[in-house]
Amino acid sequence: MCMAQAQAETINPPPVPPAIVKPQQFYHDGAVREVIKREGSLDAIQKYIVQHEGFVGGDYDDTKGVSTSGVGQTGIYKDKTFKETYEIHKQKAKELVPDYDGLPLNGQKAIMSLIYRGDIKKDHEWLASLNKGEYKKAAKELLNHKEYKDLVKRKKETGKDSGIIKRLEEASEYIKNI
Repeated sequence: MCMAQAQAETINPPPVPPAIVKPQQFYHDGAVREVIKREGSLDAIQKYIVQHEGFVGGDYDDTKGVSTSGVGQTGIYKDKTFKETYEIHKQKAKELVPDYDGLPLNGQKAIMSLIYRGDIKKDHEWLASLNKGEYKKAAKELLNHKEYKDLVKRKKETGKDSGIIKRLEEASEYIKNI
């Protein structure tokens, strides 16, 4: 290295790359408090969803590598507020479960949790059973779910637990008790 180059690097050091800043993460009641701070009051079902999903104040990749923000919001929901996203999902719930408004609170929590996760499709057997009022059958069929079975198998093999197992089991229990 020549003297002039050394002096130039001393005067003008190479730029330092910016530090990677992870977005702030909130879980359970902390997530609820953060969403209320940003969007105002939440009803009981909205609080339930936020407690299960958590809140991240920025972009991140979820456990499947999907670009996500806020309250587990992906795709077309990523740039919406939680409440906007929730209302879209609530309309979908009412389309798929015509008696949604007639369900008890825990039944509505289960349906919204499943809709929010993407676990309700028109052709699901458990949904047909639910809409016929066959709640115990629907609850059992809900857990006949590939992701659920894979996570339970992994838990048995590795001891690694997933909040998704508990969430699906809780939804199943809520549906069974409608």
